[in-house]
Amino acid sequence: MKQWRMWKLVLVLLTGLCLLTCFLPAAAGADAVPTLAAREFARRAQEPGVVILDVRTAREVKTGRIQGAMHLDISTPDFEEQLGRLDRKAVYLVYCASGVRSARACQKMQALGFAQVFNLERGLLAWQAAGLPLEK
Repeated sequence: MKQWRMWKLVLVLLTGLCLLTCFLPAAAGADAVPTLAAREFARRAQEPGVVILDVRTAREVKTGRIQGAMHLDISTPDFEEQLGRLDRKAVYLVYCASGVRSARACQKMQALGFAQVFNLERGLLAWQAAGLPLEK
């Protein structure tokens, strides 16, 4: 009976370790990307020289977007090539539907040498919850 309890404990610990190794690297990477709450994102979007970058699919963009946003679909094979054509010195405010894809886009941008990239925390879900406008 004692041996069975020991094996159960080992199994639980190994399962926990596996879960940690699966999810911690993604969470640690996401933390490295600066985020802005919706109202702060909207305020910063009004600053001169700021580029708003929508990384959703074309189909999603048709449902509405933040006014003045540039569209680069993160799911396209040439996404990084398209990023390479952008000014690395500009300030970029990046968003998607929920903030996950835009966090990945920000990480790619940082890896390519973009110094100032900010992710919209919780994406357009937060933007709309804050009552901020979208253009159709």
